[in-house]
Amino acid sequence: MNLNIFHNIRNQSDSWLTVALLLILEMPVVAQWSHVWNIAERDLGASLTLDPYHSYSSVFFQFDKSQAIYIWQQDELKLYANILRKSYIPSYGLVEFTVYPTTATSAWVESNDKKLFDRFTVYRDFNLIESTSGGYQEPWSGSLFFGQLAAFLTLNDEEELVIAASGASGLVLTGGL
Repeated sequence: MNLNIFHNIRNQSDSWLTVALLLILEMPVVAQWSHVWNIAERDLGASLTLDPYHSYSSVFFQFDKSQAIYIWQQDELKLYANILRKSYIPSYGLVEFTVYPTTATSAWVESNDKKLFDRFTVYRDFNLIESTSGGYQEPWSGSLFFGQLAAFLTLNDEEELVIAASGASGLVLTGGL
């Protein structure tokens, strides 16, 4: 990274913020946790991910234990027909709350200390504080999902069927700032 772009920052006392911005850009995921419980033969799961760009927590519940879709070497037309047919009867519900820490910090600095924010504008409309937001527009959001989950199966090296990917279809309601 070329550090010469920082020469336009007018107040050198803000160098601590410059260093903090650079550290945030290089920071890995801080923490990740998930667990699935089986209650009355239905799955109940929760997860938490703490990350400087995209932190979220979710809880899901399986409404109908007989609705699982496992996809293994199926005809593509039959695959999509099966997913669409089953997605009208939701078998999973999910509530997720997401926070974008760098976006929230950027929005807070811009609204509460516009002079400080403006000092980090290095070229026309390129602002270093705003650039740490990771491309997200809102500081937080919440989502509610009702639908169907599908698991795509593959063979591993021991020739056992394992889940390689997953997909979802259904209704999603989401909102945020």
